[in-house]
Amino acid sequence: MALTRRNRLVELVTAHGFILREDDPYRWICFGGDPVLPNKSLDTEGVVIAIGTVLEILSPVLRTGWAVADVEMVHRMALQKVDGGSSPLTEDRFRSHAVQQHEASHRESV
Repeated sequence: MALTRRNRLVELVTAHGFILREDDPYRWICFGGDPVLPNKSLDTEGVVIAIGTVLEILSPVLRTGWAVADVEMVHRMALQKVDGGSSPLTEDRFRSHAVQQHEASHRESV
């Protein structure tokens, strides 16, 4: 979707009091040009929840994901969390891997 249309979408969501859930698991797979910035990057009012998963990209068995949202929204989501069978061990391994990748990327940029 073009940037102007995505800006308008976020404006409408904000104006009407809706929440926009953005699920874009293939955003990082780009075959030319720069990846499109997520709608969450256009959000100044905390109305967009960006969710991600490694399910489609890394491994179907991990069943691990994340959400980027306003702090209050994250607290509300945590109150509703139902364990869908995700393994604490798998989640910890994924977290460790993500932290290592972030640190390695940071070291390369310094």
